Amino acid sequence: MFGNDMITGTPDINDEKLIDIKSSWDFSTFPMHSNDITSKDYYWQMQGYMELTGHKESTLAYCLVDTPQNLIEDEVRRVKWQLGFIDDLDPELEAEIYNRHQYNDLPEELRIKTFKR
Repeated sequence: MFGNDMITGTPDINDEKLIDIKSSWDFSTFPMHSNDITSKDYYWQMQGYMELTGHKESTLAYCLVDTPQNLIEDEVRRVKWQLGFIDDLDPELEAEIYNRHQYNDLPEELRIKTFKR
């Protein structure tokens, strides 16, 4: 952990390069078409890491990875509860939930988006 009188933090990678990794919850939170960091909080987090580590450049890497099975099942239960289902969820809706959280069919270059500063 790094710190000064104002901030503390630990970047994910601090070697020759300074990199922090973010995993998107689903495709809707993945910045596929953005040219700039979409979260001001993440922008300032990277600025803080550069200040703390002395790096002049940093990379924020968004990754679109499959959601763990148990979390997808939790999401299915949450949607089922929200919609008032007692029995099983409609198979098409359940398949849609799974599809929103699994990305192995996408090439790796489409599942990683980096922003360098």
